[in-house]
Amino acid sequence: MGFRNWKKKDKIRQHIGGVGSVHNQSRQYCLDLMNQKQHIQTVLIKQSNQARIDYRICLTASLDCVRFLLKQGLPFRGRDESDTSNNKGNYVELLQFLADHDEKVKAVVLENAPRNLKLIAPTIQKDLVNVCATKTIKKIIKDMDSAFFSLLVDESHDISVKEQMAVLFRYVDKKGDVIERFVGIQFVTLVAMAKGNADVATFFTSCNSLVDIVGVSCRQRDMLRDQLQKDITVALENDNLPTG
Repeated sequence: MGFRNWKKKDKIRQHIGGVGSVHNQSRQYCLDLMNQKQHIQTVLIKQSNQARIDYRICLTASLDCVRFLLKQGLPFRGRDESDTSNNKGNYVELLQFLADHDEKVKAVVLENAPRNLKLIAPTIQKDLVNVCATKTIKKIIKDMDSAFFSLLVDESHDISVKEQMAVLFRYVDKKGDVIERFVGIQFVTLVAMAKGNADVATFFTSCNSLVDIVGVSCRQRDMLRDQLQKDITVALENDNLPTG
């Protein structure tokens, strides 16, 4: 409650009290508040700086894994990337390899990273790959230095037998060397063309049905192969087999 009579000096000592008194606690709180090193904002800034450092280490390690896999042309994802899996795919396994050989990386990745900042989700892997692709194309354009170039397009199939176009730049660099740079793959679909022409749509629908019917049965495939062989034999005998 304090006091109002300053003539009684002994009341001051009584007000101050012992080490753990309310007065001394309040005085210490005041000193801590005025001490910038103990200020709440200063503590938060220190924590934010450390979080940024940890994130940069985690991101750098993830990008190292991405660059290695892209350079070697290796797949990223695994069939089973759960915690109990023995093989979680090249990306996660390579990140684990880096963590096992670098204590700074180990402290901020995988199980030691925040749940929302592990950088191992499929969407995050795709984002990192897209960033690398964008930076690579910018580097190629810079190397071209506004020179004339040609665009090479070739058709190929992937492992799932989907049609796709491989796109390359061909140009002459500053040293006079002819350079070819692969810039990407574009999947090709015939949906737009088929929708615009009824005959084309019917043709591809029939082809699709034929593939579905014949492809599911070994017996039907053999029948189709035998019939094709007979047709070729008859055409050869009648000299009606087109060539060229």
